Amino acid sequence: MSMRIVDKTQSRVVLYSGTTETMVIKRYKRGKSLFSIGSRKLLPITENGNGDIFFADYYGKAVADVNQAGEFRFKYKGNISRKSIYKSFQPGGIVTNVNEEILIIDDVMNSVHVIDSDGNFLRSKNIRVWEDWILTQTTTL
Repeated sequence: MSMRIVDKTQSRVVLYSGTTETMVIKRYKRGKSLFSIGSRKLLPITENGNGDIFFADYYGKAVADVNQAGEFRFKYKGNISRKSIYKSFQPGGIVTNVNEEILIIDDVMNSVHVIDSDGNFLRSKNIRVWEDWILTQTTTL
């Protein structure tokens, strides 16, 4: 479950097993916030087959990954380069598939980015994005 403090000064993700809180994830690298603050928009969350947890942070313009222990692994900030047609990245929806690839809706560029479980860009597909897209695990690109 993702949570944002009402005064918009903190963001965190809380993991539960049943009704028991098992982990709180909110910081990485010398106390720096893992997620954007200043927003009330919830963070879409998904988990892959090896237990990594991925968060799509729309206002932070990144997808963050932590392992089962809650340790930061990487941030994916889009396939943005001088050669790329993508000049901005704002992840909306996120899901993993059976190949442990991560599919991310980019709300700005109307596309789905596919990355591997280490955060490497694999491919993308342009799509028409309407309000609040939902990806499912049966999505293929």
